[in-house]
Amino acid sequence: MTAVFFPYPDEALDHLASLDDELAHAVRVIGRVERTMEPDPFRSLMKHIVGQQISTKAQEAVWARVTARVGTVTPEAVAALPEEELRACGMSLKKADWMRAIAVKVASGETDLEALRRAPDAEVVAALTAFAGVGLWTAEMLMIFSYGRPDVLSIGDFGVRHGVRVVYGREMTTKELRELKTRVSPWGSVASIIFWAAASGRFDLRRPDRSESAEG
Repeated sequence: MTAVFFPYPDEALDHLASLDDELAHAVRVIGRVERTMEPDPFRSLMKHIVGQQISTKAQEAVWARVTARVGTVTPEAVAALPEEELRACGMSLKKADWMRAIAVKVASGETDLEALRRAPDAEVVAALTAFAGVGLWTAEMLMIFSYGRPDVLSIGDFGVRHGVRVVYGREMTTKELRELKTRVSPWGSVASIIFWAAASGRFDLRRPDRSESAEG
């Protein structure tokens, strides 16, 4: 299957770089980052529930077992799978319950995840968080990686917060993070991608000018 990447124009990076010296430096060093999307919102939702409060490596391992057991991850296939089989993939009873309950609602037509693609952000969050086991973080991840929403800075995400600390050289308060969320709009999702890249450790974001002034 051909990979689908999160779409954004170069002007999004230009906007972020115009906000302050720290973000400008990060954008200059990191450049354009291509993040793979999961266009199927049901698959995306299932995978992000699997990934709640575990590492990316653990998420990939559990998800590989889920797909091996289920085959094509559809609402009907997950709804038909006994909870003990989902648990055998390496997840908690709660997660297995949540996944099956969502699958049943989507399979029955009670919830239309595709219709949410056209809804306003606030409506999407309200609809998704109405599911047991789906909080703001999971809803935000679906909005970025399945619906391709451009303005989602997930300030509750550990990786984003770590990336902010790397870029700005300090921990930000919740108030400061909210202010940052306002400043990076309307390209919050692109800011999330930049901060995740900063948190990855793959880029040297040390500022030579700051090192020199510190030595002086």
